[in-house]
Amino acid sequence: MTHLAALAVVLSLFQVVDLPPGGTFVDDDGHVLEGAIEAIAAERITFGCNPPVNDRYCPDEVLTRAQMAAMIARARNLPDTSVDAFVDDEGHVLEGAINRLAAAGITFGCNPPANDRFCPQRTVTRAQAAGFLARALSIPESSTDHFIDDDGHVLEGAINRIADRRITIGCNPPTNERFCPEDGITRAQVAGMLTRALGLTPRVPPPRSALAWAEVVDGLSSPIQVLAPPGENRLLIAEQGGMVRITRGGNLTGVFLDLSDDVIFSGERGLLSIELHPDYPADRRLFAWYSGDLRPGGTGDHTTYLVEYDIAPDLQSASSPRNVLAVDQPFSNHNGGFLSFGPDGYLYLSLGDGGSGNDPGARARNLNTLLGKMIRIDVDGAQPYAIPPDNPYVGRSGRDEIWASGLRNPFRWSFDGSLMFIGDVGQATREEIDTVPVTATGHDFGWSRYEGSVCNPNDTDPSCSRTGLTFPVTEYGRSLGNTVTGGVVYRGPTVRSLAGFYVYADFGSGRVFAFRYQNGRAMESRDLTAWLGRSGLVSFEIDNGGEMLAVDYFEGAVYRLTGG
Repeated sequence: MTHLAALAVVLSLFQVVDLPPGGTFVDDDGHVLEGAIEAIAAERITFGCNPPVNDRYCPDEVLTRAQMAAMIARARNLPDTSVDAFVDDEGHVLEGAINRLAAAGITFGCNPPANDRFCPQRTVTRAQAAGFLARALSIPESSTDHFIDDDGHVLEGAINRIADRRITIGCNPPTNERFCPEDGITRAQVAGMLTRALGLTPRVPPPRSALAWAEVVDGLSSPIQVLAPPGENRLLIAEQGGMVRITRGGNLTGVFLDLSDDVIFSGERGLLSIELHPDYPADRRLFAWYSGDLRPGGTGDHTTYLVEYDIAPDLQSASSPRNVLAVDQPFSNHNGGFLSFGPDGYLYLSLGDGGSGNDPGARARNLNTLLGKMIRIDVDGAQPYAIPPDNPYVGRSGRDEIWASGLRNPFRWSFDGSLMFIGDVGQATREEIDTVPVTATGHDFGWSRYEGSVCNPNDTDPSCSRTGLTFPVTEYGRSLGNTVTGGVVYRGPTVRSLAGFYVYADFGSGRVFAFRYQNGRAMESRDLTAWLGRSGLVSFEIDNGGEMLAVDYFEGAVYRLTGG
């Protein structure tokens, strides 16, 4: 039995399953070699290029020698070996595959005549790929000279051997009289060669449907947030004017809470956020953050209130308000603010810097005021609340409630596991997304010394020192928008092309963006505006099925993310 026939037998043992729309990977849709990529993925010759997620293949990246070793080792089903052939691959994640190739005589190294090195991170040329494949498949010598650009090349024989087997047909269609031996070989091209070498059938998946918003409900008045009560098939929708409405099956079915007599609804003021206790429905409490009349003895434009309500036993309404916290606001704008319970069970609340422009009271970094902060309180430990003992300013100068400082107007933010993603609305230069772990470290996001990563020339401190500051993972300027709406990380089952991506928007420009957060950085950034863009996106939420919801303030509607 030839090596090629043996390989076919081995590979036939792997189960091939039906492909979902768009296929295994999200970055090869429509690629001329997508069918070949799917073919080697089905045989588990490749798992992707971005572990641990592995939803991307990186088809146009040039393959490294280590990656080539792994693909061939899997294709040949080479056994483990005790051989340690090279000195430069110690500890490499693919060291085992490299040694398996060496033990099988498929590679001799990269530094003749010593050949004690493999050069695992060096990219592979097309000629080197031909050498690997010709040896891996034991293809006999060829008497045919297929190409005009490899004459005298040290690997000309290998090139002609794989051309004999139609593993390659050249590099310059339609004439294909050239092989381009010194060009780097891409991951997609290797997939094509392996598919032909192993006699696999290219597998072209059904097309992926385009990203879109599907309407869930409309007929709302200035909706500001949607909440999905756990274990229920309804949604709670907060309107800025003070109503919290119930929707089921696309219909508005009732009023859950009416705060219209308590709320000042004008400009940036109003009902801003609601949140259920994390033990709901066992703990039937709802929390609301809203703009109200100035409290007795207060100073400034108005007061923002954090209020706790009891939910009725039938879960259809809330009443019996109890004030938890009241914060005076010097001006009408920059009220924040969003409520959410963290993975630690504490309630987090974001507050803006008090308003006007350029933080005239220098409040955002003043640790003796809650304005311009993310605060963290324990609503179960005492009445009205207790202070978590590990908050960063407990026992130090500063308000004990403060968890982070230096924020301008953190209107929308979210948790994803142990990470917090904050959308902080800028002044005149930058809109920013801050991403930090949920640890009580007292992050200072820099406003008003910095707007994003740009030093603010209007700040009272012109030093521009970056010491002790936490800077955005991503930001954008005024050419793309003017009011960032912090989003959520999508991990649902439907929209595979956005799995693990943080999706956010700009309220004013209508642009929608996404990135994947990895190793402390925003990676794989995308502009989704062509499919999802619409002005007025004011809030995002994940429903009980893991799908993404978005609230359109101007259209008075809630949408669900759909597509591939």
